[in-house]
Amino acid sequence: MTPLIFVETTIDGMKALVEIVPPPDGAPPAIIDAFTRRAQANIHGRCACGGSVQLPNRAARRAAQRKHQPAPARFEHEPNCNVTDENIIAAVAAWKEKTA
Repeated sequence: MTPLIFVETTIDGMKALVEIVPPPDGAPPAIIDAFTRRAQANIHGRCACGGSVQLPNRAARRAAQRKHQPAPARFEHEPNCNVTDENIIAAVAAWKEKTA
């Protein structure tokens, strides 16, 4: 099992802890590229597709802080971007089906 990787970064002047998910072992170059692009987008808050991270509002951040939990952020990619959840999941599933 691959260990979890976290990177501390600053997005819009706020500190953020971002989980970086490595590609599956033996993945083809297209999937490795998607995971690499996703990691870069998560660290910098912007994707090459033009998408960006959407931070929670102040009320949501404070509510999370009171619960001692991180405030969840969303990343809005363009629909055709290869690093969206849906596109990465589909690419990995297709690759696994071919190699099964």
